[in-house]
Amino acid sequence: ERDIRSIIAESFSNEDFTSAKIRMVVPTRTFLEKIFLLSEEFQKERPRSFRMSRHLYDIEKLMDTNYGRDALADKKLYEAIIEHRRKYYALKFVNYDLHSPQTISFLPPIELMDDWNEDYIKMQQDFIYGDSLSFSQLISKLNILQDRLRNL
Repeated sequence: ERDIRSIIAESFSNEDFTSAKIRMVVPTRTFLEKIFLLSEEFQKERPRSFRMSRHLYDIEKLMDTNYGRDALADKKLYEAIIEHRRKYYALKFVNYDLHSPQTISFLPPIELMDDWNEDYIKMQQDFIYGDSLSFSQLISKLNILQDRLRNL
């Protein structure tokens, strides 16, 4: 649990904005779940792009944190999530064996890059506030992460 305050409370410090205790999800698991979600998306016959680039943004934000490093170091967690997805999601179009570190692919295929770039620009305008990488910088960083995964 963690105390959460509204962002508005920071701007209006004289006002009484109550904080709330919120149960938090462990970011190590979320980091890996997002990687698997994208890997599965790109196994579809017609992968989506609408509002999907936010996952790339989240992965990049976590990749160089302790959460991201811990997730990559925790082979048991990595395998447990794959098995959970295989058993409880059991999507017919997904080859869960491709989630192996040596074969994982969570980056948009070349033929979808323009659609994902457009989606990311829209996400930067409507969803992501503050500074963010350009799409090409984002993909470059995520290529580094994909290489890290493949060398586990």
